[in-house]
Amino acid sequence: MPMLDEKRAQQQDRYVQPVQSIAKAPITRPQTNKSSTLYLNDKPQIKQEIEAQYREVTKPEPHTNLWATFSGSFDLVYANEGHFEHSVSYYKKRQKHLIEVSKRAKPYLYYIVEEVKARNMPLEIALLPMVESGFKAHAKSHAQALGLWQFMPATGKSLGLENNWWYDGRRDVVKSTEAALTYLQRHYDNTQDWLLALASYNAGYGNVLKAIKRYQAQNAKTETMPSFWQISPYLPRETQNYVPALLSIAYLIEHNTKYDIAIEPIANQPFFDVIELNHQISLSAVAANTKISADLLAKLNPAYVRQATPPQGPHHILLPIEKQSLFNQAYRQNAQSFEVHWQRHRIQNGDYLGKIASHYGTSVNAIKKLNRMNSNFLRVGQTLLIPIVSDNSSLIATNKSNPLKTLQPSASAPAAPMPVKSEAQKHNKPSSSPSIQEKIIYQVKSGDTLSEIAQQNGVEIQQLREWNRLAKNAPLHIGQTIVMDKAAMQNQQLIHQVKSGETLSEIALAHGIEVKQIMAWNQLSSAKNIRPHQELRIWLGPKMSKHQQYIVRNGDNLWAIAKEFELSVEGLAQYNQMTLKTLLQPGQVIKIPFNTI
Repeated sequence: MPMLDEKRAQQQDRYVQPVQSIAKAPITRPQTNKSSTLYLNDKPQIKQEIEAQYREVTKPEPHTNLWATFSGSFDLVYANEGHFEHSVSYYKKRQKHLIEVSKRAKPYLYYIVEEVKARNMPLEIALLPMVESGFKAHAKSHAQALGLWQFMPATGKSLGLENNWWYDGRRDVVKSTEAALTYLQRHYDNTQDWLLALASYNAGYGNVLKAIKRYQAQNAKTETMPSFWQISPYLPRETQNYVPALLSIAYLIEHNTKYDIAIEPIANQPFFDVIELNHQISLSAVAANTKISADLLAKLNPAYVRQATPPQGPHHILLPIEKQSLFNQAYRQNAQSFEVHWQRHRIQNGDYLGKIASHYGTSVNAIKKLNRMNSNFLRVGQTLLIPIVSDNSSLIATNKSNPLKTLQPSASAPAAPMPVKSEAQKHNKPSSSPSIQEKIIYQVKSGDTLSEIAQQNGVEIQQLREWNRLAKNAPLHIGQTIVMDKAAMQNQQLIHQVKSGETLSEIALAHGIEVKQIMAWNQLSSAKNIRPHQELRIWLGPKMSKHQQYIVRNGDNLWAIAKEFELSVEGLAQYNQMTLKTLLQPGQVIKIPFNTI
């Protein structure tokens, strides 16, 4: 990150303050032009004077409308007049678009303007999200670029933006803005030209360098760097339009009255506070306790993919300034109300909302509300968040090889997994070892033996005897219940519907199991005794099969899938007879081996 100048350092000192230092500051201290950052400890002792200090303003702002402060400040526009009239004409005809974008900019623009000013960068850069994302914090391009500043995954990673199941820093308003300005400064340092820096932001510095070399090859070389307008014909067409788009938008914003563009007024003051967190909290609880709408909370905190901050911190949330005191008060009075009360469930073949709700002891409506679902449609491989009924429960991670097998949470968040309640269990109370916490109940059928039951379920016969306190040669009776410890089974059941022309061998190969296993699980006397649309029970798991299946979704690639299942991308590609360049299609089946590769 480039070194910040003295002005930047002074502003940062005023902006980021731990609670202890704020508490010592005089109440009458003037408000800064930066959104305040408050540190939230496990039991925050945030002083009442913080809010008074934040509201206290000794000097009135010269403008109440942020847009008005731009007048006479767009140096790049003035320096390049005469080069982008065609783009001005284009946007003059699309005033409705500019008005809508100006509305969406309201929560973010003041913060971005102050960050740009603090770095002594051209003010036009504060409007770059208008070109990149239209100020849509959840924006996602066809090339998988995300956020206000539209970072690609590799670029975001190179700039230190985290990306995991919980959080994508490319959508973090604060972190992505910092990264974007750092990235632009880096490009400016390469060329000492802000238009070339903007072109590099869009096309990559490598493409800009190629364009410079192509221009110089056809023109007399000079010691001065060619301008953007000179190398523009050698740049990608998107980049040729990208820089003029920013300049023309800035021009029309400044002269909005002249062109009768009714842009949305934005108050010339901070919109949000940044609250630092050192532990996980529920965003739904934040919304409920601060009386903020879920939509606005999501707009301010689009980086959080789930309805909670990540378990490992530190992280932060953004809240409207007027809601900060409500949050502090609610958290101080009842910190437990902000704890997370749900766990993850990965959808498998045969799953439906009613079945999942019954398993976890919750309701279909509760699941749909937590996951913001408008229909009951589920996709294999999709992950749902499941509400947990227990008041003491916290987030429970999910075992990748068995979505219904929960992992023990950390000591700081004690919780017990919900037990499986099968129909047989409701009516039978077999004697079993007290060490079994999650049970699978099997009812003995005609011809069953203990060894066959053990084989079908991927457990040892001796384990079955111990769990059910059976003597070595004890006979089985039809209808007898056999208890199994789900935690020890390490497998999962799915239902496979036979397709027309499909053979048992093909089904077994697809799931990494043997034909005889399918026959035993489904009591088939012959491998030929299957018919289209017939449903077959298949058990998957480390002890039962070589791999499980994953259905490719929009935006998936081998790298992302390998990361999610903690595999090497090379090994995953080889296992599926692919190359690293293979393009995946939505709906395609990928085999996920249980053994690490």
